Amino acid sequence: MMFVSVVHRVAVLLAAAGVAAAAAAGGSPDAVAAPVAAVCQGTDLSVGQNRDGFQEGMLHRGVDIVVTNSSHVACTLDGYLGLRLLSADQRPLATQVTRGDTFFETDPGPHLITVQPGQQLAADLAWSHPSAPSDPQVSPAYLQVTTPGATDGSFTIPFRVGPVYRAAVATTALSPFTGPRP
Repeated sequence: MMFVSVVHRVAVLLAAAGVAAAAAAGGSPDAVAAPVAAVCQGTDLSVGQNRDGFQEGMLHRGVDIVVTNSSHVACTLDGYLGLRLLSADQRPLATQVTRGDTFFETDPGPHLITVQPGQQLAADLAWSHPSAPSDPQVSPAYLQVTTPGATDGSFTIPFRVGPVYRAAVATTALSPFTGPRP
């Protein structure tokens, strides 16, 4: 009860400061921007792989990594997922991550997204398949995914996708998930 009272007082003071700042700047008190939702934390989210949208072409493969707001309140995410390939015993593999366009998708770039309860965001994750058995490669069994800005947003998901050339993956920034990508 005491915590709620303190939070309420702080909210009232911040709102009053916003109205005062708007009035001082010659603006309308109604023009004060709505507060931004808090950064999504791991407890707010679930992370998985969209297997319906598996991508293949010219020795490249890809999949959407889907992040869902599984809480009951809106929260925000901004930027790129942290990614690391893991072995069958969940030990880190030396992973090279490139942020930007992938073979399959143009990068929307990092931008703040307010994620409503139940809403899904996705990042396209792509890699090359080795062209010969002697090519340097790893065969991950899991993928460690860290959500941007979260203090407890680290997830380990199954990721048995076959060999990954040079342990190198490319990823786009998060954007609203609209379904499997062609």
